[in-house]
Amino acid sequence: MVFVSDLFLPFAYDTLKYIKWAASKKGYTMSGVVSKKKPMPVGVSDYEKVVTDYYYADKTLFIRDILDIKTNVSLITRPRRFGKSLNMSMLQTFFENTGEDKSVYFRDKNIWQCGPEYTDKMGTYPVISISFKDARGNNWEECYDEITKVLSAEYKKWIKIADNPKLDASDRKKFIAIKEGLAQESDFKDSLMWLTELIQSIYRKCPIILIDEYDNPIQSGYLHGYYDKVMNFIIPLFSKALKDNKYLDFAVLTGINRFLKESAGTGLNNLKPYSILDDIYSQYFGLTRDEVKEMFAYYGYSDRFDIACEWYDGYMFGKTEIFSPWSILNYIQDGASSKPGNYWDNTSSNDIIYDILKSATPEVLNNLIALLQGGTVVAMIDENLTYPELKSDASNVYTLLLMYGYLTTTDVQCCSIPEEITKGISQRFNHCLEIPNKEISSEFHKIIKNIIKSFCAKEPAGKLFIAIWDAIMSRDAETMETCLHSFLSSTARYFDTAYEAFYQGFMLSVCAYKWGSYLIHTQTPSGLGRYDIGLEPREKGMPGIIIEVESVTKSKSQNAGPLEKRAQAGLEQIKAKGYGRDLLSRGITDIILVGIAFNADEVSVAIE
Repeated sequence: MVFVSDLFLPFAYDTLKYIKWAASKKGYTMSGVVSKKKPMPVGVSDYEKVVTDYYYADKTLFIRDILDIKTNVSLITRPRRFGKSLNMSMLQTFFENTGEDKSVYFRDKNIWQCGPEYTDKMGTYPVISISFKDARGNNWEECYDEITKVLSAEYKKWIKIADNPKLDASDRKKFIAIKEGLAQESDFKDSLMWLTELIQSIYRKCPIILIDEYDNPIQSGYLHGYYDKVMNFIIPLFSKALKDNKYLDFAVLTGINRFLKESAGTGLNNLKPYSILDDIYSQYFGLTRDEVKEMFAYYGYSDRFDIACEWYDGYMFGKTEIFSPWSILNYIQDGASSKPGNYWDNTSSNDIIYDILKSATPEVLNNLIALLQGGTVVAMIDENLTYPELKSDASNVYTLLLMYGYLTTTDVQCCSIPEEITKGISQRFNHCLEIPNKEISSEFHKIIKNIIKSFCAKEPAGKLFIAIWDAIMSRDAETMETCLHSFLSSTARYFDTAYEAFYQGFMLSVCAYKWGSYLIHTQTPSGLGRYDIGLEPREKGMPGIIIEVESVTKSKSQNAGPLEKRAQAGLEQIKAKGYGRDLLSRGITDIILVGIAFNADEVSVAIE
């Protein structure tokens, strides 16, 4: 006998499966009653709040490693939005003696499985915790005001010290002045060191110092022209508190850069840096592959994991593969669309990168374009640079881009650096770099495009820049010559020493203006040689472009013949060596051939 209800069982089962699937996509589970998934902690860096109300990828073993390694002063550098502030909040919650039992925030975390050797340290330290995330300004006065507000706020936390009978009248007056922001600059420079001494004296326990985003005021000083003033304040503030301070147990600092130079002259030669090049602490900042997989499974988005890898993975911190946490959290919060967004945009200012790239050489520009097209670049990374030293060598931009998260390291074996360059230099400096993922490639393109626009920021240069490109597309040699001459004569002043790579870089900047429409290839094998610049259209129906650049310096110009012949020779070279074969093999039959010859700001163009 068949019951009618039996006929509906498969349908009911499939319906239930659909309801469960739909619920999971909305952040719910089906377990008798519908329970809401924890939200993503986007923009939340308070550890107690995160572990109570939000999804948390467990990083508490960072506490274990801090205790095991027990560096006196640790400086941990990572790009913005990689969890530095949340980890600092976690350290404060764990170590700080507030009189409250904070074990509720750790009992279900990994640190609790490490045993009493570690958990017994919870809540046993006085902690000085400050953040310089807002300590910046358009001038030194504004920045100084923000720094002193941070220090005053920490003194307010320790206001009970002012009432302690161990403080004499003059010290009490000084303490209140710092708390109210009315102290002398010299007293503020001493304030961190003096606070450690007061705490140890009164509570009989050496404190921990936690300083988040230590380099923010230094960066602001460099950008706004008061670098020396901010360093004259920051160096004694830190060195007195962190160097040979018998009242300090240990300290942890975080920032983007290691540009606070550790030398005897600064008094900060005891800093132990841990950067993205180090294995130590590598898994605690950003999200590991396993953590992201678990997160996607929790929210029912496992089918989008591969997409997330393409867009937000790709960083190597030490030997650990890392995802951008800011981007992953936002991506999941927005429903893990099949069309990921660029969440990196506006996470931080690119002003310093733009400032350094203004002096980029043609070689650097060439390498940046190669990176945009999925290539790698060999570079020496010098973490000991100070901000003023960044402009001493155009290649320092690679260090900056690495530290800011726009580049990542790849297998050092994939590239080689000539021995004469690396002789006497630590192998640690030698790295292969690449753009980590699609999101950063998109952001990187914006940076390069803005740099290119800076070449033509003022009229009439802007119109000339666009006109040069239009002349290429219309095969108008005469207009192209006129525009190139006008542009070069109005923007460059060092043609006596200009060389072919300079002009190649200049033409690359012209071509990169149309990056959205073309893939740009440089020094690429094709036919019987290598062409200087090749543009491969991204869409069908657009022409390909091959450009050969010739230059005539003053030392060669007497025997070089007419400039027109050099331009024509470049055009004939393209044809004779079959440079267009590379594009033809991709089905591109309409190819614009351009030979350009430069002599100072004089230009000749042959085009067909």
